[in-house]
Amino acid sequence: MVRQFPVSPLVCRLTATSSFAVLMTLAPLAHAQVAATDDEAAAVTVVVTSNKNTGSEADGYRVSDFGLGPLGDRPALDTPYAVQTVPQDLIQNQGVTDNWELLKYLPSTQIEYRGGSEVGRPQSRGFEADLLGNTRIDGFAVQSHIPQPIEMTDHIDVLSGLSGALYGPMNPAGVFNYVLKRPTETTLNRVGLAYQSDGNLTTRADLGGRAGKDNMFGYRLNVAHTDGETFSDTSNLRREVASLAVDARLPSDTVLEASAGRYVYDRNGYPGSFSVATGAGAQLPDAGKLDQKGYSYDWAGVQTTIDYYTAKLTHHFNQDWKITGGLMRQNTTRVMRSVSNTLSTDAGSYRARASEAYAHWELTSNQLYLNGRTELAGMEHELTFGTNGYVNPGFAANNGNNAATNTSAWCDIGNTSCAVSPLNWKTDGGFYRTGTEDRYQTAIIGDTVTINDQWSVLGVVSNGWITAESTTPAQAIDEDDALSYTGAVMYKPRPDMTVYLNYASSVLPGERAPSSGANLPANAGQPMDPYEATQWEMGYKVELSGLDVNVAAFHIKRPTAYAGTDNVYRVQGQQRNQGLELMTKGKLADDITIFGGVTWLDTKVSETDSVATEGKQAIGVPEWQANLLTEYKLPESLVPGTTASLNLHYTGERAANAYNTAWADGYTTVDIGLRFSGEAVGRKLTARLGITNLFDERYWASIMPSNVAGDSTTSGSSAFLGEPRTFKASVSMDF
Repeated sequence: MVRQFPVSPLVCRLTATSSFAVLMTLAPLAHAQVAATDDEAAAVTVVVTSNKNTGSEADGYRVSDFGLGPLGDRPALDTPYAVQTVPQDLIQNQGVTDNWELLKYLPSTQIEYRGGSEVGRPQSRGFEADLLGNTRIDGFAVQSHIPQPIEMTDHIDVLSGLSGALYGPMNPAGVFNYVLKRPTETTLNRVGLAYQSDGNLTTRADLGGRAGKDNMFGYRLNVAHTDGETFSDTSNLRREVASLAVDARLPSDTVLEASAGRYVYDRNGYPGSFSVATGAGAQLPDAGKLDQKGYSYDWAGVQTTIDYYTAKLTHHFNQDWKITGGLMRQNTTRVMRSVSNTLSTDAGSYRARASEAYAHWELTSNQLYLNGRTELAGMEHELTFGTNGYVNPGFAANNGNNAATNTSAWCDIGNTSCAVSPLNWKTDGGFYRTGTEDRYQTAIIGDTVTINDQWSVLGVVSNGWITAESTTPAQAIDEDDALSYTGAVMYKPRPDMTVYLNYASSVLPGERAPSSGANLPANAGQPMDPYEATQWEMGYKVELSGLDVNVAAFHIKRPTAYAGTDNVYRVQGQQRNQGLELMTKGKLADDITIFGGVTWLDTKVSETDSVATEGKQAIGVPEWQANLLTEYKLPESLVPGTTASLNLHYTGERAANAYNTAWADGYTTVDIGLRFSGEAVGRKLTARLGITNLFDERYWASIMPSNVAGDSTTSGSSAFLGEPRTFKASVSMDF
């Protein structure tokens, strides 16, 4: 059975107004196909050349081009949004293997822990990502609350702010797009060994190249194995990575790409969360008084297995026009055996509780885009026509999650012998389809008009079809007119400088009323209708001879949902975030590289159900956050091929309840590193030493809100301790 989406009046209007542009662009393509002789057709070859910065260490980690999903790759200077890339060289040089490490280098992003960093959601400008829309792999929607495969990733592109016009309904947290490693043009044979205290060892290999006539076929294989103890005797981290990416350069300027991968993440013996009590008098203890090692249980943790399968076909009609389409399948199974520590109102004591969650997801994503350039009315147009979406059916465990929990007695903070016994785990027996399913599909039309060398405008409109089906209660949301749009004006006073202003309105996916936990609403499990967020942003970008500098000011509003005095969960609140961002990267001098910035963020939650929570700061969002990575290449006459690095990270204090009476203190961490790059036995060798959290700062790494809308019945949060001092060492060799 093929489901046909109803066509809304909006789509009819969009089709009518864009038909002239479609005819003007497709007709020359058809004419070129008919008019070309065999010899001429054989001579048509699309050649892409560029001297742009690619994010290499030699470039100062600067990246000139940015992937904008359906709009394709655009120069960052011609993108009227705050966009940043964490490139491959930085990921390797800093030994990044986890998502929370990756995002700390950008001053507006964090990981909001949920059971731990590995199952946390990415966050930008103080808004958390939703389950699916904000997180992408090669532009395809993927789960946000699972470990992301860093070894498979070449780089991550982060687009801050509202992005629904490009990808369909999503939270105003921007887009976190992990770009997978692709086949290399030259042969790559790299093996490596890495150590992390206190006994965690990683072996890895990265192999790539091309083969066949005219290098027609390409391959990229990444494998890694991690296992061993980390910061305490009770902890262990095991990671398994295996991914293969292949491509084929077919005749007629067509490229077929495919990839498959598996990522296993098994982390045990780490401390649980600390739940801040609800109520205006609730407090959060000083993190300096808590030792991570003392609150750990060797049987508690998370085990996740993720499989990826992708296929994509790209055909270039000529130098100006191309079409791209593809599918991605992601299957995930996750077991969480957790310990949460409920704090007393004054945070002087706590009670440990063991629980279990067993989940499975099967997500199928799609994309199809036509992109090209043409001239109309004496102006250049970059046109986009496309669609993307996903299907996310629901699953439940045959044996069910453990409904019961084991809970300890009340213990004083600092007393780490407050033991809780594990449950009789039920994590076996497979899964069954529940009948719950979410389906999203979005149609997109966009145009960037270059008026002259200084002025250009961008406009993108999308319409989403949303179906959210629920079995308990039996109800469905079927929305066929979910409009998102964005518009921007860009002015270039100089070729290396851009000033821009954008406005965006984006549909958010409707939440489901909570269906588990205490104080369930009367409509538990009911899906909500989609709603709308808006954004204003003004920015300035300049690409100097050695540095890129980006500044942005923004104002974002989004509705929020909570259960009020009638105990019905519905949209009835609002969160407003506004702020300033500064980001710079590149070479201060030939031997000094910087990568970092600072963000000031002002948040306010309003239209709550209590005067005591009205107008307060959003839970878990710092007013100030900054990160600065500095690298210094030592003189060749002193130590050839050696670079020293220093990373400073600061996160300000964060509200831990909706009343703003409980706070998590701000913190500063210091990371240092030293790396050598040279030759040994005629092979390229790179060795790295590093210490993260050099001074062993004890801090609250993340504050997860129970409800961001100020609902007085769920106004608390869950706090998570940060990682202690960690030693790292690695060596890799190319052969």
